[in-house]
Amino acid sequence: MISTGFSISFGLDELADCQDHKNDGNPKPRVEVPVQEIREPLIDILEEAGFTMILAELPGITRQDIKLSLKEDLLTISASRDQRRYYKEVLLPGPHARQRLKFSCNNGILEIRAFK
Repeated sequence: MISTGFSISFGLDELADCQDHKNDGNPKPRVEVPVQEIREPLIDILEEAGFTMILAELPGITRQDIKLSLKEDLLTISASRDQRRYYKEVLLPGPHARQRLKFSCNNGILEIRAFK
């Protein structure tokens, strides 16, 4: 029989399983823990006259799924839909005002214009 796939363990659980197996010969049943995958989108930053344009690839995401946060020069992009989750912190070249932030999303491409 051929088995494919992978297993991820965190902490000392695997070591404890080995110890339990050595002591009584009966291995403890493994508990499967779902892993929440957060992807980091690909980002392009373009300096234009009067604004900074940020382009991000977020496949499967719509405009309603996106949350943006801006503190001076740190832009945080987060988005989630069904099983897809994205998160990215982008350092902008200088401070920008939150009120002057415009964005659109078309076919999973997020376009943000941060006016100076």
